[in-house]
Amino acid sequence: MNAGKQRGMAVVCGVALATGIQLAGPPSAVASPVSDWGSQADGPASEVRSAMTRLYEEMNSFNLNGAKAACRRLQAAAHSLQSMLPSPSPALTGEIAMGVDDLLSGSKSCLAVGSDPNKGQIASVRRVFETATRHLSNAQSIIDAG
Repeated sequence: MNAGKQRGMAVVCGVALATGIQLAGPPSAVASPVSDWGSQADGPASEVRSAMTRLYEEMNSFNLNGAKAACRRLQAAAHSLQSMLPSPSPALTGEIAMGVDDLLSGSKSCLAVGSDPNKGQIASVRRVFETATRHLSNAQSIIDAG
């Protein structure tokens, strides 16, 4: 993979890492079903965060094999988060489901990248992770609102 393409993939992963997925909101005096669900989903959400961090690290190291291993881990974490559905809120369920779908799609694309990805592949993966980021950020807002 040439240096320009490697930097491009690192940016993709940086965008994905910026999701800041933190499904468990701060403890409140009066818990709601949504905040309780967020607390229960914190384990799978933490795994997603960890896998995204690892993916970012591997891409910054220009380690395609390591990045693919991180993508496989991200797939497993996304499936774990998906298994928490439905949530008590249809809107939250929708955002998590769409975010997970995008994480799975992005991971699949990541795993399909050859040893020398082209700009189109990089842009496609970036768009998918950007969309996942928006959905998971929306989900966080719903949980924070409780």
